[in-house]
Amino acid sequence: MRRKKAKAGERRFRKLRVFIYALPVLLFITGFAYLSYARDVVPVKELLYYGNRNLSAGDLSSLMQVKKGENIFALSSRKLAEDLLSSPWVKKAAVRREILAGRLLARVEEREPFVLIKKDGALWIADADGRLLQKIEGNTVPVLPVIEADTINHKDTLDEAMALSRLLRTKGYFQKPVTVYAAGRPDELSMVVGGVLIKVGSGNYEEKLEKLRELEGEIAKRGIPADIIDLRFANRVIVSPVKEVAQ
Repeated sequence: MRRKKAKAGERRFRKLRVFIYALPVLLFITGFAYLSYARDVVPVKELLYYGNRNLSAGDLSSLMQVKKGENIFALSSRKLAEDLLSSPWVKKAAVRREILAGRLLARVEEREPFVLIKKDGALWIADADGRLLQKIEGNTVPVLPVIEADTINHKDTLDEAMALSRLLRTKGYFQKPVTVYAAGRPDELSMVVGGVLIKVGSGNYEEKLEKLRELEGEIAKRGIPADIIDLRFANRVIVSPVKEVAQ
């Protein structure tokens, strides 16, 4: 009797062991069958975009090359994010698939327009690092400071102009019409602010702008007619055509 019970228990144990081993295979087959079925019945129904201000939803869709009705399982979130990063406007990107809802969520962080860079007769929107974001087509009135640059022969001067422009913003000079000329050597760097040509040269920009701010107050007080202000010298500032102000 005990032997029969032992054999029955052994048979139940073998069946349980077979079931335990077979369960992962059954789950895999079931999951594979479901996914194979779902691949044909879960289309992209909705595309949502967040964080875009300069790029439209249509622009982002074109970058990802995704249309409604496409198989959501055939889309890679990583690949779609890389496609978004191919635009110079996009600094960061992430894409999430909501499979059951048939929804794609794309979140981007765009680069900020900072200046306009004029090169080869064309105007480009650029960020604070000098990265060209978009060429401006047709005639337009600049609403950002303009840098006229020779990006091929004087890239170092453009770097200096960007450093100067970042400081100009913190000092509040961007509230006036500003054009920075960076088409020559760094020591020839100059700018026009409010109609006055200011020769800046290279380096020590914070000190030079502090001199300029003090000088602007003095010029306004005395009514000095200034067309050109030269800040390139360490111990003096020259105001043309008629005045030289010792420092």
